[in-house]
Amino acid sequence: MSNKQNDNTTALAEQLFTPASFFHSYSWDVEKINQVSFGWDNRWTQIHPGDLEITMKMFNTPRLQFSWMTYTNAILIEGSHPSGSIALSLIKTKAPVASHNHKIDPYELVIFSEHDDVDYLAKGENQIFALVVEANLFYNSFLWYFGYPFEEIKEKRTLSMTQEHADRYILQMQRWLYYFQENRHQKLNLEQYFVLEEKIIDQLFTMIDFKEIKRSKERFDLAQVREVIHENIDNIYTISDLLKEIKISPRTMQYHFKQKFGLTPKQYLHYLRLNAIKNRLIHSDPNQVKISDIALEYGFFNASHFGSEFKKLFGESPSQTLQQLL
Repeated sequence: MSNKQNDNTTALAEQLFTPASFFHSYSWDVEKINQVSFGWDNRWTQIHPGDLEITMKMFNTPRLQFSWMTYTNAILIEGSHPSGSIALSLIKTKAPVASHNHKIDPYELVIFSEHDDVDYLAKGENQIFALVVEANLFYNSFLWYFGYPFEEIKEKRTLSMTQEHADRYILQMQRWLYYFQENRHQKLNLEQYFVLEEKIIDQLFTMIDFKEIKRSKERFDLAQVREVIHENIDNIYTISDLLKEIKISPRTMQYHFKQKFGLTPKQYLHYLRLNAIKNRLIHSDPNQVKISDIALEYGFFNASHFGSEFKKLFGESPSQTLQQLL
């Protein structure tokens, strides 16, 4: 890929990140990682009982950001990626994965374009290898490499890899992480960074295959189902109420929802409510609130059952969470 298409003045204006390497590790606490940004504005939600450990490694160049995140349990991520960028993620997992209500095939790249919200759900242990590219650099590089505009391709094709290419790409990105970590004190100028950026993007493009999008005919709008669920997390609202609002049969909704997300609508709402309660407890004064009152707001009328479900999901009691002021 030729660097001639990017003059230095334009490149200076298009820098998104401060070059640096970040290595962080978070154990057992989703709320802590919700405070981490690096240009992202996301919220992580635990959606399956059991221990959840989150680890992250990341590096930035002026126009690229690469991150390697590992989740030891099911996770829902919602929010936004860095403004003015394209984010491409390769998922390594044996669990069902969905993004924007679309079930992701093995080795299919999850892509968030400039105006897309982040919406990612994995039903089990998973790793995300994400490459964020400044939008103009990505569009120009894609056109130069493939000969077609990216927007034209994505309407009809998904970007994917073979298992062999995916394994090779992950190994290459791990080597880049190691390189930037080992050379984090080295002062590189913009031209040197541009050369490295081109190599990284080239390595990605050489691994990509295009697959035709299979259009399925849904009997209802799955996005609408999730929207209604999220709007009613803190209401005394049941799945029966949802069925009346969406006007579909229980069997149809349950089948499509579980096929895409690996969860029933009832389980999804249940885990969202427990996470919302945990967030409320962490940010509340233990001397000013009652756990039972907060639980009631989210439809938990039996204190014993609520405490059991909370501890099953997070590994600690509600009272222990309440004492952990951030």
